[in-house]
Amino acid sequence: MMESVPEQQGSMLTVYLGLSLLFLILCFLSLRFPAGSPHEHRARRFMAIFLGVQSAWYLAFYATLATSGENRLYPTLQDGLGFLSYTLTVPMFHAFANRATPSYNWWIMAGTLILAVPVTVAVPSYIDKLHIGNLATIAIMAVNIKAIGTYMRVTNNVAASILWYLVLLFASLLCLRSLALFVDPGVAVWNESFLSFLLPLMSLSVTILILASVGLTAQQSLIRLALRDQLTGLRNRHALMEDYQSFISRLSRSGNAFALLVCDIDHFKLVNDKYTHEAGDKVLKAFAQRLNRVLREEDIAARVGGEEFVLLVSDASPQILARICERLLEEVRSMAFPDISPDLVITTSIGAVLVDDENIKFESAFRAADEQLYAVKAGGRDAFALSRSQIENSQG
Repeated sequence: MMESVPEQQGSMLTVYLGLSLLFLILCFLSLRFPAGSPHEHRARRFMAIFLGVQSAWYLAFYATLATSGENRLYPTLQDGLGFLSYTLTVPMFHAFANRATPSYNWWIMAGTLILAVPVTVAVPSYIDKLHIGNLATIAIMAVNIKAIGTYMRVTNNVAASILWYLVLLFASLLCLRSLALFVDPGVAVWNESFLSFLLPLMSLSVTILILASVGLTAQQSLIRLALRDQLTGLRNRHALMEDYQSFISRLSRSGNAFALLVCDIDHFKLVNDKYTHEAGDKVLKAFAQRLNRVLREEDIAARVGGEEFVLLVSDASPQILARICERLLEEVRSMAFPDISPDLVITTSIGAVLVDDENIKFESAFRAADEQLYAVKAGGRDAFALSRSQIENSQG
């Protein structure tokens, strides 16, 4: 069969079959990407389906060319699979960006698929088919550009940025292609060349960048997981050490002191012993939520072990610290656990220290705050104490 078609078409048969097999392999490999959140699981499924549809798309190109001896630009199967594959990338990028796909995106994509495919079949004119196909593809690319832009802002990786510019270039070429057809329908021959050479190259480039970008995102997710406490979702001790150095760097630039607070859930061992460790885990999660509620966006909360937590409060003063500690004490007292016991009351003790010197090491600041914590516990718990020596130093 290969000998009965022109040499160029024979080469394209090999290209299309090779791309179909390649996308099928990538489809299976994509399922091995690590996924943490439900959004990432959903995104990975979209990516696998996208790659599978791409494989079927190029297989349809191969079958059309092998059986007819000519590459028809938009036959029904090719058209439908092509539109579908790049429609799937929109919810995929939104899912990887941990965002829900806007409803108007679904309406645009559904309208394009429902209208474009049947219309291209019904329209007898080859040039009209090209016009409809171009406009439908441009609409899908426009939605993709917005989705990739959202993904790019969230992930902030290089591959996502390159992908955004590449899809923008592809959409621009499609616009030029449409304008050329309106001006001179005789450029349909150029459209054949566009499809035969540029489309496989663009499709493969986009797919490689998608996989590279998703791979980087997955790697970033694993790094984030390595810096998080698995139970509460707060930063862990390793991440806290890095955060402390960042706060020290900010202190050296701005001169504004920050605070380190050590919090301990009072009588937590009794909770575990009396109500089981599962109940203790619920208390820890609820406590972490209260910490996040009290702290500002620029502050840091970390769990460093058991029922012990450390907070870093930026641009701190004794007055700011007092307000934060008082609010945290109230938030913790208000926690209720009817599923554990209506009589369960949780309180916390807090020791705090102001860090106003960039030469203060984490261990020194932690030890000073820990001493204040033990002073609170010795005095009856459910209170806070600030290190007076550090406050005096910060005030000059």
